Amino acid sequence: MTSEKPSKDRAVLLHNKYIAYLQIFSALCIGLIAGQYFKLFEIYSNFFGVIIFNNYVLAIILGFIGFLYFRKKLENIEEMV
Repeated sequence: MTSEKPSKDRAVLLHNKYIAYLQIFSALCIGLIAGQYFKLFEIYSNFFGVIIFNNYVLAIILGFIGFLYFRKKLENIEEMV
């Protein structure tokens, strides 16, 4: 393995791919927030007192983490170009 920088074409392809991922994650987050606005912050607790988040909250948290991850990857690729 050589330590050469990837070609500009490859960087552009990766850039476009991660932009598509960002759009998918943000669309999922926006859709979940809009669709479940009133149910969003229901928090349940079981017999042991452990807090269980609503599935929608969990999905939004995971979507947000994915959004941040792909945004960071995008910044790295933009530095290569």
